[in-house]
Amino acid sequence: MVDELRKYILTELDRRRLLDWLETGEETQGERDLFTDMRDGFPQLVKDMKLLIRVRRQLQTQGRWRGKPRQPPGFRSSLRRGESG
Repeated sequence: MVDELRKYILTELDRRRLLDWLETGEETQGERDLFTDMRDGFPQLVKDMKLLIRVRRQLQTQGRWRGKPRQPPGFRSSLRRGESG
């Protein structure tokens, strides 16, 4: 089984805190803790984003970025022969 890739970096609460801080400049200990986590994690986040961008470009080059339906091996030939299952 393949682990599912998270589809976000920030939680909804983190996003709200950062957007509020950008708008108001006010910060609590929660924002300060978030800033510390960001500083600590930023180098790895940058590496991960660069890797994701490289993979995306390769998929685009192969015409696979938008995705294709995956069929089991032999699916199309069984359809042509009129087989089921």
